[in-house]
Amino acid sequence: MMDGQLVKPENYNFDALYSADLAQVQMSKFLLRRIRVGDLCHWHDRIQFFLDELVERLDRPKNAEYLDLGCQIGTFAIELGSRGYSATGVDLSQDALKVAQLLADKQQPVVPPKFVHGDISVQGLFPPESFDVIMAEDIFEHLHQDVLAQTIQNCAVWLRPGGFLVYHTHPTKYDYLFHSRGWKTVLSLIPLAVLSLIHGERKFKWWVEWYHKYVMNPCSRLKTGKTHEERILHQPHCNLLTLDAVEKMLRQASLIALVGKTDNFYKNALSRKRRLFFGDREYYHRNLYGIAWKPYRELLT
Repeated sequence: MMDGQLVKPENYNFDALYSADLAQVQMSKFLLRRIRVGDLCHWHDRIQFFLDELVERLDRPKNAEYLDLGCQIGTFAIELGSRGYSATGVDLSQDALKVAQLLADKQQPVVPPKFVHGDISVQGLFPPESFDVIMAEDIFEHLHQDVLAQTIQNCAVWLRPGGFLVYHTHPTKYDYLFHSRGWKTVLSLIPLAVLSLIHGERKFKWWVEWYHKYVMNPCSRLKTGKTHEERILHQPHCNLLTLDAVEKMLRQASLIALVGKTDNFYKNALSRKRRLFFGDREYYHRNLYGIAWKPYRELLT
């Protein structure tokens, strides 16, 4: 951030990355969201976990207001509306919001959701203390670092005291080390596999960070002229995170991180084989999620 202005990468073609074609792909997933067969659509498991197990069990007022942050075609906003909750979905893609409104009109949820076109890094998009729960499902990884930090600050402003920010991001920072396919990836895993068997979690994390910085990034720069972070800067998943990085931004926004966890929600054969070496290591996990809370004013005085 320079002189109070967000620094966004040049030539980041948002319209090309989040076009009508992507909205159509997401629509197919939306229409299959109630089917439990995991390889058909992952949204069933996500709705069940993030709504049924997390959001539904939070202490919220009966007339709670929900915000679906970066809603794309409105999956969570429509689902919340179908459960009788007042929900707003916000996204920067006009194409996606057209599909969201069409689906909401056809689905006729108990409480029709509202959809807002806007940039979530702009604090004036919503009045302060407008929402009781903000859901950030698969959005953090699509926001460049300055934009994400400002967006979390905005969420703290938009939440009412006692409100919750529920988030999930995928993939995580070191996903490319552990879950990419190909013989080059397998070779790069050999030293990490050995270190994983020798060291505990804390030391292993240090080794992964060192390996990424001093081995993989120099190799990437030699081959492509860019580090791994620079290569993904103009891709849809442009900002891959660790739990520590997310919780640091939450603290800077004066939000209390109640819980933060990592896991592998997609347990394919490749993951199962590599789990033999990396067990339950945080940096091996592909998914990162948690709940943050905006404290009551009385607790701040």
